[in-house]
Order: sequence, then C-alpha cells, then structure tokens
Amino acid sequence: MNTLEHQPAKIAAMEGIWETKRGAALKLFGWPDEAEEKTKFAIEIPKLSSLILTHDLNGEVKGLKEWHPDERPPVAIVFWSFRIMVGIGVMMVLTGVFAAVLYFRKRLFETRWFFGGLPSNSASRPTRPEGCGTRPFISARCWQPSARAWFWEDSFRESWSMAATSTAVRWIGSPRSVS
Repeated sequence: MNTLEHQPAKIAAMEGIWETKRGAALKLFGWPDEAEEKTKFAIEIPKLSSLILTHDLNGEVKGLKEWHPDERPPVAIVFWSFRIMVGIGVMMVLTGVFAAVLYFRKRLFETRWFFGGLPSNSASRPTRPEGCGTRPFISARCWQPSARAWFWEDSFRESWSMAATSTAVRWIGSPRSVS
C-alpha cells in the first residue's frame, strides 16, 4: 500500500494503532485519545489491519508511539474522516445493490421509497417514473465520496507527514519548531 510505505504515521492514525504490532487488529470504531495514547472503546477484528495493509496476517504495522508527539498527525480527525469516507462508500455500494435488485424485479421505477430516501439537490419528488431515472446520478454526485477521499488523503500532507521522504521538509523543519 502506497500510504503505508510513504506515510506510515497517517496509517497508524487512520487505524488508531498506538503500539507497533505484528498481527494488528482492525478497529471498526473507537475513540482515539491522544492524551492517553490509546484508542478507547475499540471494536476490533483481530489481525485484519495487518492483512489489509501488509497482505500478511502477522505483518508488522508501526504504531503512533514510533513518532514524537509533535510529528504525529491529528489522530481523531484522520481516524474519523477515514471512517466517514468508508461509510459513505458502503452506502453507495448498498444503493447500487438495492437498485440492481429492484431493476431485475422490474420494480425500480415504481419504488418511491427507494428514490425518496436518496439525497439529492432537489427537494421535489418525481411525479412520473421517467423523472426517477436521474435521481441516482444526482444522489451519487451529492454524496461526493471522492471529495471525502481527497479530504482524508490530501489535508494531512503537512511537514510531519512527509518528513521521512522529503529532504526539503527535513531542512526547513517542523511547523511546530518555528517560534
């Protein structure tokens, strides 16, 4: 995974991993606490984070404690923005699955609850089945999953996230080191 190689601190924040581990668990939900350096109330799937990130059940994933606190990303923002992005992606996949099931049952354009439940730019409900055809496109545009991915990926490209790969950033220093 490109981010694991080039921005391992961001991966650790995204996963809420504080200690370097082999066979790291995937935290579905939890509350990352930067003061105590642990993720409270974590709901985990054992070894899945290592499998996803390293393609090995016992692969090593570096924890946030590998970096000085000034060199770590804002953990809660990275942790939750990633989960929001994944949640929106899951909702879009489920919307497509429901649409396909309704389509093959020949009930897609007659099922008002399906289109009424989708977000759109327009508050008006379609009155004719032909009007429903554009709503999935509008809904997909409104969710803007690519914007969520951009927010997660690009908004945390601070000097602390690139220090290991950028000579210029090492030469300039951390923004926290400037008085």
